[in-house]
Amino acid sequence: MIGGAAALLAATACIADVVWDEDIDGSLSLDRFNTTNFGTLAAGSNNLICDTQNGISKFFTFTIGAGEELAAIILDDWISEDDLGFLGIVTGDFFSVDPAAPDVTQLLGYVHHGETTVGQDILPAMGQGPGSQGFVGALGPG
Repeated sequence: MIGGAAALLAATACIADVVWDEDIDGSLSLDRFNTTNFGTLAAGSNNLICDTQNGISKFFTFTIGAGEELAAIILDDWISEDDLGFLGIVTGDFFSVDPAAPDVTQLLGYVHHGETTVGQDILPAMGQGPGSQGFVGALGPG
């Protein structure tokens, strides 16, 4: 299971599915130990529609099914007064890193994003997050 703090997710291949829309499903969890769980992502695009305010972290988990991979994370839109967002990823069923005292060495990866990354796949940059554990390419099942 993989934990993260808000963006847009893509497994492999075709059909799009909205896994969470805060306008319909309510706010994502603010509790890193009790995350919003999307379950196993379907093959294809999996869209997360959410918003957050400066200083408020939101947490979610999802599972990549057997034979599938997380191939991309595309930031579809971004509106912010300070144009700075953060998306971190860890393995496990909760977000083990305390945002109040972050230790990037405990993150699988992370990225700072904003208007310049809209429309781009930010997964490769996450894997290269300075000081993080790091990864290259798609993330496999789990």
